[in-house]
Amino acid sequence: LATATAAASAALEFKAPGAVIDATYNTYLFIYDLIAPASDGTIFVMRTSTDGGVSYSSTALDYQSSLSDNGGAGATTTTEMSVSPSVGNGAQETMSGQTIMVNPSSAAYTSTYTIGGSRSPNPGLGLLTSYHGTGMRHAAADVDAVQFLFKSGNVATGTIKMYGMTTPT
Repeated sequence: LATATAAASAALEFKAPGAVIDATYNTYLFIYDLIAPASDGTIFVMRTSTDGGVSYSSTALDYQSSLSDNGGAGATTTTEMSVSPSVGNGAQETMSGQTIMVNPSSAAYTSTYTIGGSRSPNPGLGLLTSYHGTGMRHAAADVDAVQFLFKSGNVATGTIKMYGMTTPT
């Protein structure tokens, strides 16, 4: 449905007019490829909007996410949903994966499932990490836009593609 490509971007957004999230599809798939942060050792996150991307929910306790990576991390409640563990910004330290967002237009608690892999910030080549997790927006709301960004610094490079899926009847 849409593609967002980073070039020292503050965030990659999927919103109208180019990337409409509505009731046409009950599930949206976001595939990210070779996403790299400008800042070393930062976490890739996702935020949601109910006003077409004019603003994104980002206050304390708006989201809950549980990300598991080599040793596991507990569920956290915060200002965004974690999409990756810490990602490095050295040569070949990128992340790739996918996030599935379920029923964003239902005015219910929008949930996500993420799976991916990255190279963490470490001396040398870094530690190769695979991860998976779930996330939820802590408000019953009609989500109509999303943004992906790093907790600190810009998205240096990478591409995210958005796909829509429907459940067969």
